[in-house]
Amino acid sequence: DGMTNEEWMASTRPDGNVDPQPESESGLPEGGYSTPEKEGDEKNKELSVKIEKLNADERLKTKVKEIFDSFYQKTNRKENGWIRTAKNVYGPSNQESTQIKYDWRKIEKGITEWYHSHPTGAPIPSAADLRLLTSRYTGGYLDVDNFSYGVISEFGCTTFIIISEEDFKAFAESFSYDKIKEDLDEFSKKIGSVETIVSAFSDFLDDHKSGLELIFNSYNQSTNQWEGWKVP
Repeated sequence: DGMTNEEWMASTRPDGNVDPQPESESGLPEGGYSTPEKEGDEKNKELSVKIEKLNADERLKTKVKEIFDSFYQKTNRKENGWIRTAKNVYGPSNQESTQIKYDWRKIEKGITEWYHSHPTGAPIPSAADLRLLTSRYTGGYLDVDNFSYGVISEFGCTTFIIISEEDFKAFAESFSYDKIKEDLDEFSKKIGSVETIVSAFSDFLDDHKSGLELIFNSYNQSTNQWEGWKVP
């Protein structure tokens, strides 16, 4: 489901380039549609609200720590996680060292939280993770406005929210496992520090017009403290 820590640390740094932001259009009619700057401001405000909501969610933070504590500095580690809807919380039906499975016959639609651990891997989703996520979206399982998806590793919790459903819908409907896996395999050759990979993967999502926003809650292994969700 992810690469090992040894593979992770042996990788090289990415170039860190970021695609330039689109310039604003000129000559828009007053009172008409929004300029790119205004649309960007609205998305930034929406993102800030969602980040504040995550950081204030004690139930979520407790659950993340519970999963983290189940594997951190332990042997025979297996993936773990949960799926939450408005009515229920579901645990995995099967756990292995590199994957978990759920009994989707029992899970109702309206998922608000979907988190799992990568106890021996990187803090980003695999191609298989993204394939399942996009397929459940197209199947109508996600409560998009209230949804967050997370990967918990030794480095912290990487959370993803749908910031543009239009873009995410297009990403999901055109999703190619082979293409994304190929891109991620190439991406993994360029990674370095945790901060680098998280930031670079955020760019990766932007490059693929995924409609997903990455926010990271870093675990400081020196102080044993969680630093809170923020944009990398």
